[in-house]
Amino acid sequence: MNRILLVALLLGSPPMATAQTGPAGAAECKLTLSQAPVIRGIRLGMSVNQARALFPGETEVMRRTLWQRISQGSGVQTVTLGEFQLHAESAVFSSKGNLASAEANLERDKVDLLNDESEYNRYQQLVERGIVNKSQLDAAKLRYDKSLAVVASQQKKINELRATVHNAQLGKERFAGVKSVYLGFLDGQLSFFMLYYDDPEWSSKEQFASKVAEALNLPAFSWDPLIEMMALKCQGFSVNTKLHDQEGPRIFVMSHPQIDFDELLRKGAGEAKEKERARRVFKP
Repeated sequence: MNRILLVALLLGSPPMATAQTGPAGAAECKLTLSQAPVIRGIRLGMSVNQARALFPGETEVMRRTLWQRISQGSGVQTVTLGEFQLHAESAVFSSKGNLASAEANLERDKVDLLNDESEYNRYQQLVERGIVNKSQLDAAKLRYDKSLAVVASQQKKINELRATVHNAQLGKERFAGVKSVYLGFLDGQLSFFMLYYDDPEWSSKEQFASKVAEALNLPAFSWDPLIEMMALKCQGFSVNTKLHDQEGPRIFVMSHPQIDFDELLRKGAGEAKEKERARRVFKP
């Protein structure tokens, strides 16, 4: 247990339950990994790309660095997603702005297309009358074809942007009431995840755990004094809840078999050193 507490301190997250611990006297839960709860679209075993699709508030920098690092990494890879990525206010606003700009460009492109089409038709008549030659007609046809391609491309872009706006709005609604999400991938698959919530307030840890169990269709939780959380250990996964925490109520879901805590220790130690170095060199 000391190793787990150390991991929690190094990674800046609360202690996590192991596959070997469970509430004393708790009824056996035979649910398998395939029956693990899905919370806000997040499920154990999902790939990095599947998880990434749930968070519309990412920036281009995140696409190139954060998710790429997780996709290419081995062993345990972790990512914390906060208010920007979850609630996607900026993503929705930016997507709507890009869509409006593309729609305005399409209207201008359609005007150009009509002009090029009219000119091409006129040149066809002029060729028949011998006023212009065929090379001039071919040039007019080339301009017309180019305008057709531009309008088609712009329409495709608009359709994609409309889908982006829709997805960003869905993402914003999906994580309403969630403050942050902590994801842990083991060799490219989601091995554990944690969600921190805003209010409402709960009168007791038992009330919160009971509501979680009811909403997720799980057996009842029991108090586990070893990890100081309400806990449910099943055959294929574990779920823990904690009410009084710095960031608010939280739910932690983890698959079995257990993750490699030695690697978490190494990763956490490196991150802690880097944060300490940043604090030392900070200048206001």
